[in-house]
Amino acid sequence: MGEKTASTTPPVVLGPHRNFRTFYAYAAADFRRYSTYRQVTAAAAVTNATFGVLRCSVLLAVAAPSGDDPDGDSELRSADRS
Repeated sequence: MGEKTASTTPPVVLGPHRNFRTFYAYAAADFRRYSTYRQVTAAAAVTNATFGVLRCSVLLAVAAPSGDDPDGDSELRSADRS
């Protein structure tokens, strides 16, 4: 008698906590996965940090002004500044 059928509608949950069960299930699964492979997780964090610093260094080196004047009129530009 108390069985649910296909015509039973799920309860409507309003508010910010409606997907909390799904989030909690994913978080628990990720925690179990990462706690199993602790050394791999630490190595991946170090690798990502290293390559992140390398990428930032390259970006800053490319975006920084070189100081070279391609037109060759550095005297005129320095006179304009003062």
